[in-house]
Amino acid sequence: MTNSDAQLAVLPEYQDNPFITALPPLWSTKETYDRLLLQPLFDPKERQFPDHVRPHCIMRLFRYFDPLEQHLTLASRFGMLLRQGYIGRNPAQGDYQRHLQNSVARMETGNLATRRFAVPNSAASFALLGDSGIGKSTAIERTLAQYPQVIYHDKPFSLHQLTWLKVECPQKGGPIQLCINFFAELDRVLGTNYLDKYGSSTRTVGLAMQRMAHLASIHALGVLVVDEIQHLLRTHGMDAEDILNFLVTLVNTISVPVIAIGTNNAVSLLQGKFRQARRASGIGSMIWERMPNNETWQHFVDRLWRYQWTREFTPLDQDLRDELYVASQGIIDVVVKLFMLSQMKAIRLRKVRNLSETLTPSLLRQVVKDDFKLIEPMIDACRRNDTAALSAFDDLLPFREHVIQIFGDAVTNNDLSKEAPPALPATDVQNGAQGTSDVLGSVRAAMGALGLAPDVVEVMLRDALAADPTLDALQLVAVIGGKLKAPVETPKPRRTKKIQKAEQAEWPLGDLRRIVSEGKPQGLTAYDALKASGAVGALPEAA
Repeated sequence: MTNSDAQLAVLPEYQDNPFITALPPLWSTKETYDRLLLQPLFDPKERQFPDHVRPHCIMRLFRYFDPLEQHLTLASRFGMLLRQGYIGRNPAQGDYQRHLQNSVARMETGNLATRRFAVPNSAASFALLGDSGIGKSTAIERTLAQYPQVIYHDKPFSLHQLTWLKVECPQKGGPIQLCINFFAELDRVLGTNYLDKYGSSTRTVGLAMQRMAHLASIHALGVLVVDEIQHLLRTHGMDAEDILNFLVTLVNTISVPVIAIGTNNAVSLLQGKFRQARRASGIGSMIWERMPNNETWQHFVDRLWRYQWTREFTPLDQDLRDELYVASQGIIDVVVKLFMLSQMKAIRLRKVRNLSETLTPSLLRQVVKDDFKLIEPMIDACRRNDTAALSAFDDLLPFREHVIQIFGDAVTNNDLSKEAPPALPATDVQNGAQGTSDVLGSVRAAMGALGLAPDVVEVMLRDALAADPTLDALQLVAVIGGKLKAPVETPKPRRTKKIQKAEQAEWPLGDLRRIVSEGKPQGLTAYDALKASGAVGALPEAA
């Protein structure tokens, strides 16, 4: 879009409003797609890089983002929400100043409902809900990144306009903790010290909310994004209702648009309270579900499949397509991580098994079996379309943190610049068995994380494999862990050996031991027996 086109796209209600005119111009759908798209660096020549380098290239897919229709819709709605919220706070018409006067009055009276001036309210809100791993947080972050977060104004007065702020709903602490998170994020973005100023002195919910609302007004906050809203399900008492009522107050009273993001478990929670926010139904809420196996899914997989760092490029056939969907059930985050881990697995197998670096359905299944144990219950519930089971899995993720650990292990295991551990017998991977060499790296890493010395780990590994060479990684860890938990046998104290009569008979005549022993049947003490035999003299009489 040229500058003249951008000027024509400015609507009358957006003109002469410094908060809106400072924003980027309205983008077409094509421009929005290009801005959201995040492609990794890729050069086919990198397929010839050393084995210990290519896994680091594969890690670039962590930042891969290919916008789909739902992502474009989200970006469009955010742009509308942001601009509509500023219409009723136009500093050129005095609306922003009147909002500030009302905010000061609320601070003085301690009542969020207090206002001195009647001001227009154009703020709206909506909720973005969906399955874990579907890409909600990533999509909103890509959308937010297209807007400058802080815009400095020097006319008609000095002001740092805060376009958006994203905070996470607290798992504990309720509304006060949400406000503290808000203060801390403001300090991070603006370089202020609100957390020091208000954090320790904010002891009541009412005071915390008043201060948060006041700061939102002062800095002309465009949109407040509250992520992980399902955490409210864990709060006790009135905390959950207090937070939702406060978010509604921000929209209806302070005129700050709010976007609530969470899993599908939060639907019932938001339906009761958050829908009361002004004009919430006007812009609508978004429910993102896992993708069906349709043309959109196929398009996404086709584009992703181009980024291969294996020696040989594997064409995407129908068997691979089917296996990718069975393993991921249309969850974007899962299929991307599966594609990455499968490439790392293929690179490792070429080194230790002399196999070709080819991506096959059986390889994908092996990766799922080895590395996706954490999310397999959720994936299985998706396959069975078990809604009741899925409702229990909002805590199964963050999947990203789990898979980062997996990748850390995979990159370490592929670092072939280090001396390889002593080779142990391996089984045939092509026949579906887990090779011993494949599991040693992960077991060593697990045992090392427990603080075991490498030489101790090697001894225990060899003992376990000597007893059963077919053990996989999980079984090896269990066997070694069992040995570590086994009680240590302490040697029993040696008891004094009783002297046999045969041994006594062998003592020579006059032996002190024999004299004492023979005196015992007569009731003599050791001293009396020795005195009677003349072995000791009589003690001198006392003077």
